[in-house]
Amino acid sequence: MHKRVAEHLEPDTREALEAYAAGINHFLSTERQDVEAVFAELGWMPEPWTVADSIAVWMRLSERFDRSWQNEVHALRTHQARAQQSTDQRPPVIDNGAAVVEEADFASTNPEAYRRLKALAAEAIAERYPLE
Repeated sequence: MHKRVAEHLEPDTREALEAYAAGINHFLSTERQDVEAVFAELGWMPEPWTVADSIAVWMRLSERFDRSWQNEVHALRTHQARAQQSTDQRPPVIDNGAAVVEEADFASTNPEAYRRLKALAAEAIAERYPLE
């Protein structure tokens, strides 16, 4: 994976990582005795450092220290699970626009009830706001 990422880097990023690798490789070649002393116990010598090596280290460190991706995966899975719930499990959407009855429609469909409610409303207004 890290090699594929390295192949598709932006030019300025690639240049910076190539310079970094060159610095590591310079150290390995100029400090050969110290490097050999450290790695002799392991029984191997490091190969020249590459841009892909830097990407691999970065990826490993991000796995170790960055846990935010786990929250993102959890959020995605929760969203997907909720999206798949059937519509009858979701709360109904109430369309308040359909509940509005125009005054003229109410007056024409039930004139007696309309007259009584109109009278009650007039009385309530007169009680609350007397004309004294």
